[in-house]
Amino acid sequence: MLDADLNVSMPPAKQIDSKVEPPKCFYTVKNSAGQAIRNARVGELVQHQWSCPGQLPGVHAMLIKNCYAESGNSLKVAVIDQNGCTTDSYILPNLQYASDLLSAKTQAPVFKFPDRTNIGFQCDVAICLRSNQDCQAITPPKCGSVARRRRELQHNSSEQHMVIHTPTIRIADFDGTDYGSQMQSQNEGRERNEPEVAQYCLTVAAYTCTIASATFLVTTSAVIVGASFFTSTFRLSLF
Repeated sequence: MLDADLNVSMPPAKQIDSKVEPPKCFYTVKNSAGQAIRNARVGELVQHQWSCPGQLPGVHAMLIKNCYAESGNSLKVAVIDQNGCTTDSYILPNLQYASDLLSAKTQAPVFKFPDRTNIGFQCDVAICLRSNQDCQAITPPKCGSVARRRRELQHNSSEQHMVIHTPTIRIADFDGTDYGSQMQSQNEGRERNEPEVAQYCLTVAAYTCTIASATFLVTTSAVIVGASFFTSTFRLSLF
């Protein structure tokens, strides 16, 4: 019998990193029919929706925070604070989060800034792992808690942040007209009225000339009549 010692060595184990990509997020404003809007009227009730559809359910959660209403580069007003809570419930009420913590929504009336025709919204989105204790502490936000509002959230290294925007929305006044169209109509009306003003000025000039001519004729006639009367009186006195 032949005995042999076999030395079998296993290859070293390799660590495989599995990284789940965070979901992409979207911010839309929709009308009562559920359609994304690009035009709206002041006072119209619309729905703000945030969604971060993920490939794997139950892995990520989101927090919507630091939201602003803006019109151009010079005008920006905060509507959601850094904790994800509203700054004014009339402008934008607190968000209602879905059970999967990857979507949220709220309803609000349309408003606009004075002398502005467009408005848009932007928000910061924090994406975190639901298994992380810090993630469970921040979302959904507990906006009714005074202590929660006072506590400044600590930075979580596992969070991933992104900024999302709505498309620009053109806002009309309550009566259906917008400021830009109104100004354009006024300018067009002013241009149309300019020839009428010129015509009116010419009419006044003609009227002035007529009055002056009539005055001259009356004065001349009075002088002639006076001279004739004086001549007749002088002749009678000679006889």
